[in-house]
Amino acid sequence: MPKLATFALISIAAFLYTASPVFAEDANTLMNKAIKLSMQGNNDEALRIFQEVIEKNPKNAFAHNNLGQIYAMMEEWDKAFDSYKNALAINPNFAMTLNNIGQIYKNRDQLDLAEDSFKKAILNFQTFALAYGNLGEVYLLKKKYDDAIFNLEKALEINSSNAAFHHHLSQAYQAKNLPEKAAKHLALYKKFKLPSPTGK
Repeated sequence: MPKLATFALISIAAFLYTASPVFAEDANTLMNKAIKLSMQGNNDEALRIFQEVIEKNPKNAFAHNNLGQIYAMMEEWDKAFDSYKNALAINPNFAMTLNNIGQIYKNRDQLDLAEDSFKKAILNFQTFALAYGNLGEVYLLKKKYDDAIFNLEKALEINSSNAAFHHHLSQAYQAKNLPEKAAKHLALYKKFKLPSPTGK
């Protein structure tokens, strides 16, 4: 399977809505620590912390989502998928997890399931730029170029500096034989894309 593009690893400001009073403060602190560790590249320790939080409170959808994200970053896709499913079993409307599991469906070429997941994410979080962008990419893969353009433009209304959105929009406009618009977004993609580690 190709490397998954972008997932949502979230800080847990809203964690108290799902945690039990006994573990809420402690778990919130632990989870934010795990996120910082993951951002520093220490996924093994982050994984251990999220597993500890889940052991104390199995109904914590945030912890299951973030555990899935760690597994995804470690390219353990099946474990990531199972963690996202666990989060959605607790909260079927969890937009972050709907987006994340949609990414796995997309990279498995299960485009109908990916489309459904991204639509549900948007329904529950109507300014979720990443979900609009991912839905646009699904439509691009399905060759539904008008739908791709609509959703990618929506994504850019929310986050105008996302390089991937511009890149996919350029491809959609190119497929529609609109070279000027394609060139505009290709230029913006080059402007906003992160430099590669090799500097190329």
